[in-house]
Formats: sequence, C-alpha cells, structure tokens
Amino acid sequence: MGRRQTGRAGFTLAEALVAAAILAIAVAAASLPFSASLMGSQRRSDQAEAIRLAEALMEEVLSHPFHDPDGPSSPGPEIDEDPLRRDRDFDNVDDYHGLVEEAGKLRNADGQLIYNQEIALLSRLATVEYVRMPEQPGGSPTSFAVVQIAVSNGKEELARIARLVADED
Repeated sequence: MGRRQTGRAGFTLAEALVAAAILAIAVAAASLPFSASLMGSQRRSDQAEAIRLAEALMEEVLSHPFHDPDGPSSPGPEIDEDPLRRDRDFDNVDDYHGLVEEAGKLRNADGQLIYNQEIALLSRLATVEYVRMPEQPGGSPTSFAVVQIAVSNGKEELARIARLVADED
C-alpha cells in the first residue's frame, strides 16, 4: 500500500516567509518618501519657529538705546543688571551681549517665561559687537554695532539673524 501524493494547494512555510520578507521590503521602500517628506516638513516648521523667536529677541534688543545712559560700558550686562530681569535691568543694546537662554527657559520682552511644545527644545544666543569704521577717529565712541541672534535645537543652529545698528544721536 503506497501513499498517493495528492495535489495540495498552498505554500510551504519557507515560501510564505520569503513572500512576507519581500512584502516588508516593498512596504518600507514605498513609505520612505512619505517619512522623508514628514521630516522635511517638521524641519521647516522648526526653522520657522526659530526665525520667529530670533526676530522677537532682535526687536527687544533694538527697542533699547544704543548707548548706556550711565556712560561708557563694555558689551554685556553690568554687574547690577540681571539677565533674568532684563525687562527691568537692561538699558541699552550692548547689555544683550552674551545673553544665553537655554531650552525651556526662553523669556519674552516682559521677562515672562514662554513655553509651548514647539519651542521646548530651542535655545537663543545674542551677541553684540561694536564696529569701528575705517574713517572713524580712534578716540571717538563707536557709532555702529552688529547684533546677532542665533536659535538652535541642541543639535544644530536653525536660524541666525544679524542687524547693523547705528548710533542715531
């Protein structure tokens, strides 16, 4: 009595595994453009938010007078000027030199913490450097400063804006 081979329909386990692997590769390849597009969209959104934050701090800096009302000073806050209370203490443009706002600790022009999901990982850095023009006499006070605001996410710089500020006196 011999066994008769009947014509079975279906796949063997090996065939099913190969088919599943091919399907998984095809799905991954097909979804790649969509995930890249989503990442690009998120990056553009992060950059737009970074530019907005940089512009807001630049407006704050430029709302102050060029010269310190207390007389000549070097860039950066004076000893009695608290960067956490810059709405009250900063009285001229160069007080913002070296201002660092860490992620989660950004403040608006009124000194209040600003926090939302979109800016949770962003930080800001301000620099102010006086510029002396070649024809400007050596002993005279500088008439220009370059103000730069950079915004980063801890991995990379997302935005940097710069303005040349003139003494309008």
